[in-house]
Amino acid sequence: MAAMTSINYRPQTVTSIGGLDGIVRSADGLIDLQVTLPKETGGRGGNPNLEMLFVAGYAACFHSAVKRVTHSASDARMTTTPAVAYSASRLD
Repeated sequence: MAAMTSINYRPQTVTSIGGLDGIVRSADGLIDLQVTLPKETGGRGGNPNLEMLFVAGYAACFHSAVKRVTHSASDARMTTTPAVAYSASRLD
């Protein structure tokens, strides 16, 4: 069994008030957003939605992995800009 490593970073707690049409806020105040459902899914739109936040985090994580691989491949000249798309469909 692998030995447990110490925790180096633990993000602040994020609270949701109102769910998919409400506010998400971190304990340190760095995240403080009004979120709404997209118009395409019956919401009022006009603000970020939770899917956008998820895709943004995924893109940043994926980009970091790509940069690490290209850096270890000794090609520091390579630049990358991943684009991540998300789509949702309703199951009838």
